[in-house]
Amino acid sequence: MNTAEAARQTLTKSNIRNGGGPFDRCHTGMGIEHAGWMLTEIGLGNITGEKAHRWLGYAQAIVVNFGYLSLYDCKNINHAA
Repeated sequence: MNTAEAARQTLTKSNIRNGGGPFDRCHTGMGIEHAGWMLTEIGLGNITGEKAHRWLGYAQAIVVNFGYLSLYDCKNINHAA
């Protein structure tokens, strides 16, 4: 799986927006803005390897929890990447 591509697709398909600007790191780490920031960092290649896999799973869990995507959507994104 290409983790960066999966992160970019998750961000695109979930349609998360942050007022048109870049996402900022959230101090609680549980908000949708934080998930957007994590996905952006992975997509840019700033986070790689096993850490990127953990971040992707966590960010996708937040996206699913907030109702932007389903688990099935995330599974398909990861499979395609």
